[in-house]
Amino acid sequence: MTQLITGAPIWVWPLLAVLLFVGMRARHERTVPVGLIYGLPLLGVIEVFADFRTIC
Repeated sequence: MTQLITGAPIWVWPLLAVLLFVGMRARHERTVPVGLIYGLPLLGVIEVFADFRTIC
């Protein structure tokens, strides 16, 4: 078990800290603006179509 901890690359520890922080924040209920709910997927669709136009 100690080899797992001591043999891990150094970048693993900041990543673990960030994931724990995000997980702790996700436990709390929060409100999201309606524009954000519809806007982010719309940006993804626009990005896909923009990439598709450059390929063709």
